[in-house]
Amino acid sequence: MDRYTADKIINCLECGIVPMDCVKYFSAGREKEIGLIQKLLSETESGNSGLLFVHGHYGIGKTHILGLTLDCALERGFIASHVTLTSRECPLSHLNDVYRNILKNLCFSGQQHKSGFYSFLESWLNLTAQKILSHKDERCKHNLTYQTCGFGCLDELYGKYIPELWKVGEDFRSAVKLYQYAELRGNMQVKDYIIRWLLGEKIKRVDLNWINKQLGSVKIQNNIGDDNAFMMLKNISQVSKIMGFNGFVILLDEAESIPSIHRVTDGYINLIKLIIQSINMSGVFFVYATTPQFYDDARIYLKSFESEETKDLLDLVYKRMEDEKLKLIPLTSDELEFIANKIFEIYMVSVGDECNSHLTLRWQQMKDEITEICGARQTMRDFIGRIVMNIKRIEN
Repeated sequence: MDRYTADKIINCLECGIVPMDCVKYFSAGREKEIGLIQKLLSETESGNSGLLFVHGHYGIGKTHILGLTLDCALERGFIASHVTLTSRECPLSHLNDVYRNILKNLCFSGQQHKSGFYSFLESWLNLTAQKILSHKDERCKHNLTYQTCGFGCLDELYGKYIPELWKVGEDFRSAVKLYQYAELRGNMQVKDYIIRWLLGEKIKRVDLNWINKQLGSVKIQNNIGDDNAFMMLKNISQVSKIMGFNGFVILLDEAESIPSIHRVTDGYINLIKLIIQSINMSGVFFVYATTPQFYDDARIYLKSFESEETKDLLDLVYKRMEDEKLKLIPLTSDELEFIANKIFEIYMVSVGDECNSHLTLRWQQMKDEITEICGARQTMRDFIGRIVMNIKRIEN
């Protein structure tokens, strides 16, 4: 671990924030949970869909588990996204907002830009150009190299050398083709429109019509919204597979926030959609972080949808919510003490004093106090906060 990473971890923990991409450096006691997650990732990698509710009381470490899942996913060659559901910026009652945040937070191992979404698009451009240029077709090489390729020509090349793209929905397929065409032609205006469309921004019909004039017979018919957000996520997963990734892992945090939003009914309707849609989304693995209250509230609200027509559907929803549950239990005092010592080691790296015997001695002298903290009844957030506070005391 470098000093920059260590400093980032300590600063995040001091502010009560989970550093999602660094939790592996201070983890303990979750081997069983990680084993299950690795198993589900393997199934997703094989083409299945995945769903898991990470279930536990507030402060038990659900976000930490999501961070470990993110780390496992990236190491195994998935694209991934972690989104916190909130009542304003990202309510489950608005699937388009959830979709937009999923894309904004997209990440994958080896991304070249801070934005994983833009890196994803650039990787697509590079891959498709390589696939086409790798064939002994001088016309293809001339067209792509000297930017003389018309859209009809590019469409023909895609069909010939990237036939897997035909499994993707028509609107999404048209968008990624047009994005590459705009890149070849240096048309930044079209690229900007396509990026905004892919991110779920509503594009005016007059502007969509203008874009479609660039496409000839291929059309982008619809904006991305609540009715097709899941299909678009599936499309992204399919494109990621073409690019050599193993699938798409989507981590939704604070899923119990549904009752706190003003459109509660819409939130639970979308929860039903998410659970049902996840059955058929090959290569996509959804993980939800929830509390026991989430299940109690869900049963109350979902009961209002019960009828003869919906009985079988809701029975399936209830069954999946129970079957796909990973219930977290509190860590032991020994496991917490291990984490405390790991955080101290990270702190030593962050201040550049890995071998400072004085600081180490002060930490060892606090052993009884640290053991008492580890044995107290508290949330993980409070435990981490107390450990960092005591480590900071050593400086004085």
